[in-house]
Amino acid sequence: MKRAIFLMITVFTVGFSSSGLNAATLEVSTDCEDMAFDYADHVYEKSGGDGFEAGRAFEVAYALCEAAMN
Repeated sequence: MKRAIFLMITVFTVGFSSSGLNAATLEVSTDCEDMAFDYADHVYEKSGGDGFEAGRAFEVAYALCEAAMN
């Protein structure tokens, strides 16, 4: 348990300090359409094949991703 806490603190510290030093190199390209499709597929499977729910989930996930990226 102590080792897990130590590793989490170390990862957080290194990530936090490196993001402050050079934030431009830490950008991660995100394809919102792929992420939204994956989420819609998950919703489709969990809802028992409800296409309407999956479509709505896609629209919401895509809009949230686009808003977060801007």
